[in-house]
Order: sequence, then structure tokens, then C-alpha cells
Amino acid sequence: MRGFISDLESIRAECLGSISKRRRFMSASQISVEQFKTLAQERFGFLEGRGFHHVPALERTSATGSTVVYLGKHLAFIFSLDIRDQRVDAQVTKVMDGEIKRNWEGGYSSGLFTHLAKYAGYRGKPADLGAGPTGETSHDALERMLDGWAELLMQAGESLLCDRPDSLPARFAPEL
Repeated sequence: MRGFISDLESIRAECLGSISKRRRFMSASQISVEQFKTLAQERFGFLEGRGFHHVPALERTSATGSTVVYLGKHLAFIFSLDIRDQRVDAQVTKVMDGEIKRNWEGGYSSGLFTHLAKYAGYRGKPADLGAGPTGETSHDALERMLDGWAELLMQAGESLLCDRPDSLPARFAPEL
């Protein structure tokens, strides 16, 4: 029994050492909120040419993440960085009277990929959010993820980019 316990303690110490090394590596190369906000505004600047407006007043930043918001007349895009997971996500939400309205507020919100697969018939792969090549810098990873969302939106999101009252599913579209 003693041998078994010492083996477990040895395995535990090895795992903790591995986690500690990984955390040191990740913290040295983490994507920062400033990087995210700057690059997201560059990558999604094309939305302004489609009638959307970057609205910093609607954005949130916390210890665990940050958002960048583009508001249109009928819908909005919210791009978010999760600092813990080092991932970027995208949502499409309903806009009513100039305000974002999510599902629980009588509006609509969905992950961008899920929305495009469900309502636009998109059958491609999701934006390139997986692990990148070995040695990829945090800046390169951030660019890759933002580019993936921008490409997905341009390839399959034309109905959303038009920002019409019928751009969202019928039961969520504003009444005319």
C-alpha cells in the first residue's frame, strides 16, 4: 500500500510541475485585451462600410475577458476574448430601438457559427479557433482567430451583413 501511495504522490508532483511549466509559458505569451481590441477593430472595420458602427460604450472588459461591439440598425455583432481560454468568439444579437436585446430580453442572440449553420445553411467548418502550429505567437494566434471569424462572416453571412429587418429568423425579426 505504501508503494502505491508514493507512486500516486510522485505522479501528482509530476503533473503539478507540468501544469506550472505550462502556466509560465502561457502567461508569457497570452493575448492581451489591448491586442484584442486593436486587432479586432482592424479586422472588423469592414463592417463600418456595411452600415455598422463600432460602439465602445457597449463593450465590456473584466479580469477574464473583453468585447468589441459593432451595432447595426437591426442586429449587432459582439466579438469576445476569453483570456483564460485564449479564444475569440462571435455572437449575433438583435437590436431594438438602438439597444442590444438578447434572448432573455425578448430579442435574439446566438453564436455566429451556430446561427449561420442553422439559418443560413452553412455547412463549412467553423472559424479557425483550434490550436495553432507549435511555436505560434499569441499575436499570430489572435490574428488567425479574428481572420477566421471575418472570413466566415464574409463567406456565409451576407444576410446578416445586409442588416435588414428580415436578417434574423422570422420569429425574432422586428415587427413591421
